[in-house]
Amino acid sequence: MKEKNTMPTETCTLVATAIPNPNPENAADMQTYMQKVTPLLMALEGGPPRRMKVSEVVNGEGTGIVMLMDFPSREKLSALFASEEYQALIPVRDRGFKSMNIWIAQPM
Repeated sequence: MKEKNTMPTETCTLVATAIPNPNPENAADMQTYMQKVTPLLMALEGGPPRRMKVSEVVNGEGTGIVMLMDFPSREKLSALFASEEYQALIPVRDRGFKSMNIWIAQPM
């Protein structure tokens, strides 16, 4: 009899920091990206996204927006970013934001 893999799927937290594009012509791209990426993330059964505006930089380079979201599976989240659906959003993301960092973090 073959044993089932009982190893738990690795949980993770998505951490994204972004600086919106200062050009007003790109504000619609920022909104479009956020509207289209949110359902993709929610489909992975992640916790509700926590979006925050940075009010003060104590150390390091400034950023405008921070988003944190917990997920039950690191593998599925990684696969999302490699998917054709997400890849199609990259040009919109890059027009809407001056810069964006996206990290997948796991418990230590």
